[in-house]
Amino acid sequence: MDTLALRYARLVQQIKSDTPQSELYLLSVLPTRNVAQRPNALIQELNGRIQELAEKNNAVYIKLFPHFLNKRGELHEKYSLDGIHLNAEGYRLWAKILEDFVY
Repeated sequence: MDTLALRYARLVQQIKSDTPQSELYLLSVLPTRNVAQRPNALIQELNGRIQELAEKNNAVYIKLFPHFLNKRGELHEKYSLDGIHLNAEGYRLWAKILEDFVY
């Protein structure tokens, strides 16, 4: 997870260096359901680091994670068939949330 967070930070720094006038939007990582390699506790930790990165770099942090949860704290079945990839309804929700930030 440290490697991923470091790569994310490097990417943000590269964007800020190459296009300092750009407004950055950093999105939280979505939850999963029954995916042992990507447990939600680890995803939430990464999301905390992404949020800190946004704050340090004057970027907008968009907290998607809680919008996609079921009652068990996993990726809701109506948004994904396999527990990791969004389906059409999941992408509609994702787009609806983003609309509030970019329009």
